[in-house]
Amino acid sequence: MNIVDELMDAQKYIDDATKMKDDYPKLADLYRDLSAEELSHAERLHEMGSKMVADSDEEAAEIVWDWETERMSRWEQSIRVLHEMYSK
Repeated sequence: MNIVDELMDAQKYIDDATKMKDDYPKLADLYRDLSAEELSHAERLHEMGSKMVADSDEEAAEIVWDWETERMSRWEQSIRVLHEMYSK
């Protein structure tokens, strides 16, 4: 499970969409949609990871998972801001 890979791809797609929006709007829209799909993948993986951690008895795993969740959440929110900016 690699949520970071999904977020990296989402970031790359929305960055590319923003760069090409004026010259290639249809392609840019496709890249924006691909970015949204990658965000969806990240969310699904995060949900599964959260369930796995909750089902374990490992306190250390929960501490690390909470820290990673906070870090990934900030990154995901910054990508979502780019999506909002793209749509304006």
